[in-house]
Amino acid sequence: GVEPVNVLDIIVITIAWIAKAGNIAQLEPTRAFRIFRLAGKVESLRRIVTAITKAIIPMCYAFFIAGIFTSIFAVLGTEFYKERDPENFGTFSRTMYTLWYAVAFSTWRNDLPIWDEQGNINWGILLYLVSMVVILMWVTLQIVVAVLLDNFVGATKLEHQKEAKKRLLEAEQTNIDTGGLEPLLTEMLKLFDTSDQLSRGIKKIFHNLDHDRQGTIDFTKMMEGMKKFATHSTIRLTPEDYEVLIEGGRMCNPDRTINEQQFDQMMRKQIKQHVQRDLTDVMGMNEYQIEMRVLLASHRILHVNDQYDEIRTVQGELAELYKEVNLMRIKCLTDTAQLVALSEGAADASRDMESNAQNIDAILDRDLAVELRARHAQQQKQMAEMREIVADLKNKIEQSTNELRGKTPVHNGIGSHDLEGGNASDLASMGPSKFGHFAPATPTFVR
Repeated sequence: GVEPVNVLDIIVITIAWIAKAGNIAQLEPTRAFRIFRLAGKVESLRRIVTAITKAIIPMCYAFFIAGIFTSIFAVLGTEFYKERDPENFGTFSRTMYTLWYAVAFSTWRNDLPIWDEQGNINWGILLYLVSMVVILMWVTLQIVVAVLLDNFVGATKLEHQKEAKKRLLEAEQTNIDTGGLEPLLTEMLKLFDTSDQLSRGIKKIFHNLDHDRQGTIDFTKMMEGMKKFATHSTIRLTPEDYEVLIEGGRMCNPDRTINEQQFDQMMRKQIKQHVQRDLTDVMGMNEYQIEMRVLLASHRILHVNDQYDEIRTVQGELAELYKEVNLMRIKCLTDTAQLVALSEGAADASRDMESNAQNIDAILDRDLAVELRARHAQQQKQMAEMREIVADLKNKIEQSTNELRGKTPVHNGIGSHDLEGGNASDLASMGPSKFGHFAPATPTFVR
């Protein structure tokens, strides 16, 4: 905004130019007010002048109320005492000057003595004087001073808050490895109050970035889209910032793109880290305010991540994964058993057919017997192929299980030994899985 000191300087220069152009000598001394330009050079003086300037309008209202009460006493004094003391109370203006003189200099000099010649108290004059002192001097003027001080203190606090905000923004610029989204995160903290509002806001941001509606965003989309947001400073995302956001590839797909769910997790984590950085910066700004520093430090500790949170999360995910793998293994073994049973049933049927063929050979024509033997040979060949497929499927299941046991890390006692059939019941009690999309479709064999 415009500085009040500059406005005053413009007014003084304009009046001086008019005085010189119109040869008005009475206006030339107004140039002496340019001394207030010093307030624009000294920070402390500038704050005081700015605070007083902002308190002028509220103080004018207080003066207006004081003028109303003074006018009431002036009307009463003129009506009651204009004949006894026409020099001081003869007219409204004379009475106003008398009251102002009494309030300003605390002097009651007129022809209305409180004691008469006999030493008796003039109760009418005494009541008028006491009520005037109480209302005008003890109440009204104190209200004016209180309004001035209140607005002065408020304006001073506002100046300090602006200065603190400026220093906080400067401190944010010096932070490293922030991901480059500080302006956006600041605006998001102002707009969203609840977790649901935050989720909807993050979803809108993602759709704004995903302009081609592919369901994922990459560095190029994010860089171009962030420039369009109306933040207090333009967001210029760099490849290094993008690496910080995706945590070196841990928070994205293998092709380094981000889907909506990953973007929500990433933004929530960035907001939490942004709050932690702001708490640290504000704590440094209030270094000499012990109570504020302790409060901010305690609040900051509450927001710091527990070093075991991530381990517990991984353990839970591994437990869910082990459960799914074990269920899939049991399912596959069950289907394999069914295939073996089917193959054995087919073998029995083949043997029955061969026996029947031998009996028929003795009865029927030899050509029919040859055809039956050919069909029997074909069925035996198909059964042999089926046995090979079952054996191969069983080997692959065991090989996949062994590979998963070898590659999966052990966390807090949860390891590859949990894949054994003996722990299937324990794993099955862990609830719904997050890894349902990894389970392949189970083949169904109809006898």
